[in-house]
Amino acid sequence: MDNLAWANELVVAPDLEAIGAVIDRRLQTYTAAGSPQNERTLAERVAFEHQARHYMSRANERGYAYATQFAGFASRWVDFVDQNKAAETEIARIDRHRDYERGRADVTTAVAQGWMPAPALAALPATDGADGQPAGPVVLSDAVHHTIDAIIRNEIGKHVATISTSAPAPVTAAGASAPPTPA
Repeated sequence: MDNLAWANELVVAPDLEAIGAVIDRRLQTYTAAGSPQNERTLAERVAFEHQARHYMSRANERGYAYATQFAGFASRWVDFVDQNKAAETEIARIDRHRDYERGRADVTTAVAQGWMPAPALAALPATDGADGQPAGPVVLSDAVHHTIDAIIRNEIGKHVATISTSAPAPVTAAGASAPPTPA
């Protein structure tokens, strides 16, 4: 809801100076708050960033020197954009970690339910704890490789059987289709 207040102020602002004042005030508030800690706040800030860029473009087209009208605007703008980029990176890292842990939980469930052979669980690397990333390279056992190969051969076999029953007639060297040969 906080986002709607400044958006309404932008809509009713009578000129570039008034719009610039709204943007500058909000920019001060955002930079003082620091980097956003969640996706909702980041989304609000990105929406504001878009409107601020639009304002700067309009002001430049009309020759309005907004940066000189609002002391410190340029440095606040750089800080604001840097905070948003840092938040995007951190939120993406947290999402990757959450997905990784969800996958580990799925594998544990699959092994417990018998949907997956137990040796595959031992092949999953442990996280190092600092950033949730695997501690080292993934090394799969021979049993896991054989299981994967069997699954792939089985799936390919299913698809090859489907394809061969519905395959078109072979094409001859002259480009015409050869009549199907009786089996």
